[in-house]
Amino acid sequence: MPDAQDLPPDPEDLPSTLKRPTGPLRRPAAVLTDEVVMLDDLRDTDVDAIVTCCDDPEVARWLPLPSPYTATDARAFLASIQGLSEAGDSLAFAIRDAIDGAYLGTIGLHFARCRAGEAEIGYLVSPAARGRGVARRAVRLLADWALRNYGCRRVELLVQPGNVASRRAAEGAAAAFEGTRRNGLALRSGTVTDAAVYALTSEDLSSRSLGFRHAAEHHCIRVRPRAQPPDRSRPMGACR
Repeated sequence: MPDAQDLPPDPEDLPSTLKRPTGPLRRPAAVLTDEVVMLDDLRDTDVDAIVTCCDDPEVARWLPLPSPYTATDARAFLASIQGLSEAGDSLAFAIRDAIDGAYLGTIGLHFARCRAGEAEIGYLVSPAARGRGVARRAVRLLADWALRNYGCRRVELLVQPGNVASRRAAEGAAAAFEGTRRNGLALRSGTVTDAAVYALTSEDLSSRSLGFRHAAEHHCIRVRPRAQPPDRSRPMGACR
């Protein structure tokens, strides 16, 4: 039988900053942006763009999404996420071009499978937006906000070891590779596979850790007032 000191702490005994958040999860008061990309609400008008993104063979290869991915799937995805946010499980954001607002991908902040004081980020980028640093910028924006506003000690990114593009995005966001978690990811087939584990802490996002180029971009992070308040009657979504 383990000693008392070996047992995990009772959640009620943890500092408030190290407890898992409960719903409804709060969203940023304004759009998060680095003036190149911005994280904004997902909308019903994004359905076609979500289908184009999620039905791409490269996305289907790595993520446990329906394949083929249809407009019905996209609408179901949007309709389900508000409930997840209210339950304290996840938040969802569209990744958009900061200039014209075009949909570039989806990014989500997840708490359901995480230990207290931790969160997980999942993301995917539309085919036409790849190769432009969209994912790494979005990851940095969301991780920075989560670490500051949810009191997280760390934010994890779990990637299939063979997903080179996603691993590059994690590394470009200054996430540290911590090793392989065996059987750490579920596949669409119902089986599991290993996960390459990356993590970000506040120190990773500091100027000293990011270096000159990343630090310059980091200091450009801003919150931009929304043009109009989000329509709370309209479902919003997140993506793993």
